[in-house]
Amino acid sequence: MLRHKHLQPRKRKLLTCVIGATCAEGCVIISDTRTMREFEANNESKIHVLWDRVALAGAGTTALLDDFASAIKDSKIPIAPSFGKTVQLIEDTMYALQERYQPRLGSDYDLQPIMMGLKDFDNGDPYLRLVHGHGFSEDIKEYAIIGHGAPYAASLFRLLYDNMLNVTEVAVLGFFTISAIISLGLDQTVGMTALGPEAIVLRANEKPEPNEPLLHFLRRTRQFDRLLLCAWSELEFNTDQAVTGQFGIGYLDEKAELLTDWSFRRKLDFLRKLKALTHKEYSKVKAFQEWRNKIFHRDGLEILYTMTEAEKDELMNQAVDAAQISFNVAFRTAHARPNGFIVQKGISNLPTVDTKGKLPQP
Repeated sequence: MLRHKHLQPRKRKLLTCVIGATCAEGCVIISDTRTMREFEANNESKIHVLWDRVALAGAGTTALLDDFASAIKDSKIPIAPSFGKTVQLIEDTMYALQERYQPRLGSDYDLQPIMMGLKDFDNGDPYLRLVHGHGFSEDIKEYAIIGHGAPYAASLFRLLYDNMLNVTEVAVLGFFTISAIISLGLDQTVGMTALGPEAIVLRANEKPEPNEPLLHFLRRTRQFDRLLLCAWSELEFNTDQAVTGQFGIGYLDEKAELLTDWSFRRKLDFLRKLKALTHKEYSKVKAFQEWRNKIFHRDGLEILYTMTEAEKDELMNQAVDAAQISFNVAFRTAHARPNGFIVQKGISNLPTVDTKGKLPQP
């Protein structure tokens, strides 16, 4: 009998990048937020909190991960819950899910979660486990990275990881790891919002902290210097996308280097001149840039020592707002046709920039 290739299920990838790591204070899960439903890409949370005690994040088919988390939530909490009973319930749920759907969907529709909880369910030391698709799991001693972006993330993450880092340091390391994958164009199946990948933290004898974008986590925990660094990283990346997008070229295109080499101030002025940035948005981003430059490029230590807590809070709010604005501008650029700047075929009509760095004329 003839077998038609076009009738066979298409191979699916474990879309995503999820990092689970132990550290000096407990455990952390950091996840990107890009999901695929059919052929539509979205940004959604991939972290599920079960029974207010166990956190779960997975790579694979989005619908399967949703069903997996829902099946566990609908299960009764084990009588006299313990580490062993919790793990057994999750393994059995995974096995039942695969038994039901694998014959229908094929083995390429895979699922691989990382789970995080406390040894005695509601108290004790935190643990991390990697749950495999056929219903068994194993301890994560230091860290595990799953998803299509894992090979790239592992190469970067292992360079700076140490299990004596605190939860914030591990979360920031995860942020820059996932950001690097995205900004370098290493894996198009990995993505996140302007506020960074999601993070969830679990310390000994505590409930999991709310899963939230990393910039919100850093703002809530008042990690002043780390928040400024992460927000600036997002701001530069999104601004490069917005500027190169005005010419219809990707920021990784070799021809885009002429634009990405501009100073940040020139990029902002350029976007304002094209009205890609509103006056209000420009003012907010500019205010954050000026404060950031004072701290990191001038008399930073003196300024830090003299800043009041209220001033630090205000600057952290500005940092989050600036990152969000830059994301909005890049998004608008990608979904609009700026007058005269989108290039349909090649870039032969790319406006020139003279050696003095004058802005191209619309």
